[in-house]
Amino acid sequence: MLDPQPVIEPPLLVHHKCHQCGFDLHGRQYGERCPECGTIIERLAPPWWNSESLARIARAAARAKWASLTLMLLPILGLLMAVTGMGRFFSGRGYVLIACAMLLLQVGVQAAAVETVARQPIGDARRRWLRGATVLRLCVFAAILAAVMVEVVVQVIVPDWIAITLYFSAPTAVVATDVVAMWVFRSLAREMRWRDTAWHEGATAIARGMLVFAGLLVIMPWCGWIFAPMIWAASLAQGFRALERFAKAGVAAQ
Repeated sequence: MLDPQPVIEPPLLVHHKCHQCGFDLHGRQYGERCPECGTIIERLAPPWWNSESLARIARAAARAKWASLTLMLLPILGLLMAVTGMGRFFSGRGYVLIACAMLLLQVGVQAAAVETVARQPIGDARRRWLRGATVLRLCVFAAILAAVMVEVVVQVIVPDWIAITLYFSAPTAVVATDVVAMWVFRSLAREMRWRDTAWHEGATAIARGMLVFAGLLVIMPWCGWIFAPMIWAASLAQGFRALERFAKAGVAAQ
């Protein structure tokens, strides 16, 4: 496997503070002295580019990656049930409950991973985007889970207008929040001018596109319900894998 290209530091500081006194060094160049305390500017990196922050990001990304891969087992199980005799071992209600449990696991782990990134000194704008996306995502899944529980557990029919609204709006909202998270992750790598190998860069670009495709596919009955979750989970896994590789490379470069 080829090693990623080395980090290339930009010629000018954009948003960086002196590590000694905290003075804003906007526009200062490498090798100059801090106007406040006289410390030589020895590294041109954002505050989050340190081994501690990068290690936390790498661990959180790895957890979200494996949670997304685990979720892929659910549609595979559904597909096997549809083409084999496995369906006799599962009631429809049991399958739905298993699906809800696995979905909650993935949603919770992903939310925790995104919050871990947001807690690092990545900047207020990125933090707002990540947390806003997480809140919207959790609200959407809470609404979906509530509707499913009412139908399956309480056995009360959800009004048609609520079901139709969730059916069409939920996939769009979820995909939008995932795209926002992937965009923020990509901006971190771009800030440090880091590039992965060509194969991994291509796989991650495809994953971002497949997220949108999964959001469109899921509104198709039967076929969409089986294949869209698989594509969605695989795309998320690749996106978090790219973040994990970037963070680990950053730790190794410290």
